[in-house]
This record gives sequence, structure tokens and C-alpha cells, in this order.
Amino acid sequence: MDLLNSNKSSISKDIESIRKNAFEDSTSRIEEQKSDIAEKQKDLQELLATVRKKHNQIKEEQIRIAQEKRRELDEMINTAKEEQIALQNVQEQELAEKRYKLNLLKDQAEERLKTFPQDKQELMRERLNELMELAWKKQYELEERQVRLTRKEKDDLKNLALGIQEKQKKFESEQVRIMKEDLNGLLNEARLKEEEIENEFRQLTKNEKAELDSLVDDAKQKKKALEDKYKQKLLDNKNYIKEQLRVSGLYIKQGNMEEVKKNP
Repeated sequence: MDLLNSNKSSISKDIESIRKNAFEDSTSRIEEQKSDIAEKQKDLQELLATVRKKHNQIKEEQIRIAQEKRRELDEMINTAKEEQIALQNVQEQELAEKRYKLNLLKDQAEERLKTFPQDKQELMRERLNELMELAWKKQYELEERQVRLTRKEKDDLKNLALGIQEKQKKFESEQVRIMKEDLNGLLNEARLKEEEIENEFRQLTKNEKAELDSLVDDAKQKKKALEDKYKQKLLDNKNYIKEQLRVSGLYIKQGNMEEVKKNP
């Protein structure tokens, strides 16, 4: 019985050792894989932080460029307006001077007419009126032309401003589009990295289960082998005892007690 108990205890220790070693090996590998995944998740977070930082930098730079462009365009438009107003003032001043000179010439001509004989004054006055009428007509034509040119300049300036604003809008839209493309590219990269980590984690879980199942099957097989070995030892011991009892029985029948003592 001591031999049987010893064998049984030895088998139990072997089985427990197998289970313990299998569990420790599996736990160690799982922890290593989890550590790798945690490191990749950390890298992913750093990547996302870089994406956000890069996005903010791009956005700030594009806002700065857009504001600078808008300021330059506003300065160009304001300068053009100031030049147009200055030119218009000069032109109006020139027209006013021409009107003044025409009126002055008329007054001077009227004064000279008084020096002519009475019979010639009427004829000279008619000629003067014709000349003044022609001069004023030319003056009005000049003023009308100047008005048309001024209006055209205003329209050109307005169209220029509208064209500049349209180009500015297109520029800003293009900058926004490029920024979105860059950001989407970085986000897709981060998303793919995240999916890769999730797939690795799912694969790890799957591998853990398969590995644990394999370890359990291996432990069961080893346990069965030890149990079979234990049963065989029990059978061998049982057969050995039966044989000893049979031999002792023969000696007892023969009355040979010395041999019985030798073979208890």
C-alpha cells in the first residue's frame, strides 16, 4: 500500500507540475504579446497626436496665408480706388479750369466787341456766339467722354476687385481641399494602424485559445499516459503479489516454512 500511495502521489505531482508549467508558459507568452499590442497602441496615440498637431499647424499656416493674401488684395483695391479718385479729381479740376477759361475768353471777347464800330459789333457778336457754342459743344463732348471713361474705370476697378475676390475664394477653397486631403490621408493611416492592432489582438485571442486548448490536450494526454503507467504498475504489483502468494502457498503445502520466510 505504501508503494501504491507513493506512486499515486508522484503521478499527482507530475500532473500538477505539467499544469503549472503550461500555465506559466502560456501566461508569459500572452503577457509579451499584450505588451507588444500596448506598445503599438501607444504608437497609434502618438500618431493621432501628430496628426492633430499637423492639422492645426496646416490650418494656422493656411489661415495666416489667406489673411496675408486678403490684406494684400485689400491694399491693392484701396490703392486703385485712391488713384482712381485722385485721377477723377484732377480731371474735374481740369474741366473746371477749361470752363473758366471759356467764360473768361467770352468776357474778353465781349469787351473787345465794344471797341468795334456799331455796325460791325452785331456781326462779330454772331461770330463770337457761334465760336462759343462750338467751344462749349466741344467742352460738353469732352466732359461726356471723361464721364464715360470714369465710369469705365470704375467698372474696370469693380470687375478687378470681383475677379481678385473670386481668385481669393478659389485659393482658399483649394487650400481647404488640400488640407482635408492631407488630414484624411493621416487619419486613414491612423485608422489602418488601429485596424491592424485590433486584428492582432483578435488573432492573439484566437491564438491564446488554440494554445491553451493545445496545452490542455497535451496535459490530458500526459495525464492519461501517467494514469496508464500508474495502472500498469498497479497491475504489475498485483500480479507480483499474486505470484508471491502462490509460491508461498506451495511452500506451505510442502511444509517448507524456511522458504516461506524467504518469500514473504
